[in-house]
Amino acid sequence: MPVGRADCPRFKLRIELAMPEATFLKYGERFLRTPTDYRLYESGAQAGGKSVYYLIAGLVKLEVPRGQRLPFPYYVHPGSVLGVPESLLDLARPTNAVVKERSLLYRWDLVGFFMAVDISLELAQREFLGMTQMLRVLNAEASDG
Repeated sequence: MPVGRADCPRFKLRIELAMPEATFLKYGERFLRTPTDYRLYESGAQAGGKSVYYLIAGLVKLEVPRGQRLPFPYYVHPGSVLGVPESLLDLARPTNAVVKERSLLYRWDLVGFFMAVDISLELAQREFLGMTQMLRVLNAEASDG
């Protein structure tokens, strides 16, 4: 399958064709985690260095803190990006991230992530959708009290 853009002047369409993950992954580093219950990061920890993660395969559980109650579990599927808002804003992590099964992740520093997003509309869309879903969860948990 060709990679890039396809223009169709007759219908005034511009189509972004699928770009293989290898194209934008080259700006990061492979990060394989095999132990179950490995913590990628803890709630309250400062994001720094290579703090943006992209889940290729496996399962990661985000634990959303809820005061005195047990954390709310939010499972992240392959193709998801973790850690952009707190890395971008230099904030503490709002959740715990726990690897629940053998997983393959890539990680970037913020500059590498934005270089990858520059060449991949698909990655940018995945990040936007992931952030809006997480924002809904955090808002629902905050209003639940």
